Amino acid sequence: MSNCEDIEIDELECETHETKEILKILLHSIIFQRSLGVHRLRDADSDLFDISYVKCDSHAIDQRVDSCADEFSTSFERGAAEAVAAAKKAAEKAAAAAA
Repeated sequence: MSNCEDIEIDELECETHETKEILKILLHSIIFQRSLGVHRLRDADSDLFDISYVKCDSHAIDQRVDSCADEFSTSFERGAAEAVAAAKKAAEKAAAAAA
């Protein structure tokens, strides 16, 4: 894909209990930036970090992101191999929610 830009995010070190919040922030930010059509935005404050981020003002997207983040963080606690599979599944679900 010649018109597709790859963006690499630097490695982020965090505590296990922070993974869910970090994933929620990343997914909401990506979904908001990739969403097509008219979406109302909503500012959100992180529960753990002193940052704010923008997300779509959609209860359905909130539920989907929370579900994906829960699934990933639970898998992450069980082991890295399962976490990678859960991350792929979470990304696919998030992409489907934005469509």
